[in-house]
Amino acid sequence: MLKDAKDLTPEELGKRVLRIKWYIAGFISTPILYFIIIFILEQISRITIIID
Repeated sequence: MLKDAKDLTPEELGKRVLRIKWYIAGFISTPILYFIIIFILEQISRITIIID
């Protein structure tokens, strides 16, 4: 079902490019997101230890 790039309308081409960008962004940002969440959880646990 795949059409050649020259047969695609600009709209279809844009959607395809956007989808690829989302895949790349998701692939890159997921580890960063996990790192941030872990970092925040460590900060919270550190604060609660100080309060106790």
